[in-house]
Amino acid sequence: TFFGANLRHSHCWLPYPAWLEAYLISPAQHQQHHDMASMNQNCNYGSIFAIWDRWSGTLRTSHQSTSVTFGVENDGYHVNPRALSSLLLHPFTRYQNQVHRSSHKE
Repeated sequence: TFFGANLRHSHCWLPYPAWLEAYLISPAQHQQHHDMASMNQNCNYGSIFAIWDRWSGTLRTSHQSTSVTFGVENDGYHVNPRALSSLLLHPFTRYQNQVHRSSHKE
């Protein structure tokens, strides 16, 4: 789990054997939690141990998923992920545009 901890938020799909994923959350399992598909987002909340997910019924092994797509929904606003200013200003420009649109609807 020590080596896998650094891969939880990467694009490296690293599953553990199915029997081990019942006890330890693999990077592949945690990546399911960040999947754009809503059916996968409500699972694998643990970061190391799978016991909490087993108790709450949110455990899903990496072998139960065929593919994972990372990201966020397209909200219609363009953000340059490589420009710090774009990332920092995005929430404010998005809010300003929403206010602007709603004032024109009235």
